[in-house]
Parts: sequence; C-alpha cells; structure tokens
Amino acid sequence: MQTKQITVGLSAAARFITEEELKPVLTFLKKHNINYKFAKNIFTKYHQFAGDDNFRAESFIELLQDSEIDFIWSVRGGYGTTRIIDKITPYLKKYPKIIIGYSDLTALLMEATNNNITSIHATMPINFTGENKQSDESFEMLINLLKNRQLSWDFNAEICNSNTPMKLKTKILGGNLSLLAHLCGTPTYRNINWQDFALLIEDIDEYLYAIDRYLVQLQRAGILSQVKAILVGEFTDVQDNDTPFGLNVIEMLREKTGVPIIAGVPIGHGIN
Repeated sequence: MQTKQITVGLSAAARFITEEELKPVLTFLKKHNINYKFAKNIFTKYHQFAGDDNFRAESFIELLQDSEIDFIWSVRGGYGTTRIIDKITPYLKKYPKIIIGYSDLTALLMEATNNNITSIHATMPINFTGENKQSDESFEMLINLLKNRQLSWDFNAEICNSNTPMKLKTKILGGNLSLLAHLCGTPTYRNINWQDFALLIEDIDEYLYAIDRYLVQLQRAGILSQVKAILVGEFTDVQDNDTPFGLNVIEMLREKTGVPIIAGVPIGHGIN
C-alpha cells in the first residue's frame, strides 16, 4: 500500500502558462491528496516561452535537485524543450526523476530513455478542465499510476501489415513524430538500443507530406527497421495540399518498414 505522500514538481520547460490555466489541475491534485511544488519560472512569460532559456533550465534543475519531489510533470508543451535540453541533461543523470509529459516534452522523455531513466508519456495540466469526461479519465489514470506504480489499460487496436495475431511484450518509447525526427543525429539517441522497444508515434497539425518526411528521416536513421513494432497513435488535424499527397500514415509506414504496425492506439493531442 502506498504510504508516502507524493509530491509532484510542476515544470514549465517550453511555452508559458497562466495562473488561470493551471487552477483546475491544482484543485484536482488537492482532491487526490497530492502535494505539488512550482518551478520558480512557472508563470514567467518571455515572448512565447516560460522565461528565457537559462531561467527555464535553472528552474527545471532546481526541481531535479529537490529531494522531496517524486515526479516532474510538465505543465504544457508548445516549443522550447530542445533549446534547453543540453543544460538539463547533466543534472538529469545526477538527480534522476520520473518525467511526465508529451508533445514538445517528447524530447525530454527520449533524453530520459537515453539515460535509462523512466518517463511517462501522459496528459499535462494545460489539458485539464474538469469538464471533459474523456480527458478527465486520463488524469485519473495518471494519478492511479503515480500512487500505485501500476497501470492496466485495455483498448482495441489493429495490426495493419499482418493477418497473424500477435502478443507483444515490450518497453515503449516515442511520442510526437516531428520531435522524434528532429532529434535524429543528436546526443539524445546516443545510448538508445532501439531493438528493445516498440516505437509510439503521434502528431498534430501536420501536412501529409511533412509526416512522410519525418518517417523518411527515421527510416534513413535505421530506427523504423530496428524497433519491435510501431504503435500508431492519433494524428490530429492532418492537412493536405491542393494536389493530394495520396498516402495516409499507415500506407507511408508500410512502404518503409516490415515490423508490425499497430494502429488505433488512443494516444495523441486529441485524446488525452
């Protein structure tokens, strides 16, 4: 039975957030008897960022160094995590903590994997309103995971390039496709043994040709052929040109890999 009081560090490594936007999730955390601490930059605004690069990095590092904090939960994505990741990494290695987030935070989740640190691809405080049943259920699932360190999750999925039923037992890594492609060739991938993982991909507001471009990058890097399987999450608000690209995401993947492609994973920017 969980007896230790959980403390979550709320970080803002990318886009800024307002006090009003954060109020609903603070009420939610209090309801579940979970303590929280703010990063010192939490309500700072510098252009579109939650403070300049140095201040965001310093604030995140302070959370890592705080021995009372069990998890670091990013309040929102946007853009900015990769601008500070090299400043954070030495401290992430020295003061490892479980990192929670998605979207732009995919970069930090992957950096955690690169250093053999557990991370959780999960919804973030910006998404909580207390008025959306589907979204609120995701927050309840996350709280249960934080308290009990266990999660059972059933959903319907489809193997898209095989008629043979399969049982897959694997670790999972990945997240936002554009970030995964962006990280190719950087130190973030230096120590990752891709053969140990299934790769999760999802994205939002991308043109079909751009999605294909990202997948070509992962293919040329050898990633798509090494992983145990590819889990296809939600691709939200996909766009196309006047001249149609002609392929959907599953068809793009079929061109580029022979590993199992599993569609219908309820993870993404639209399902939280």
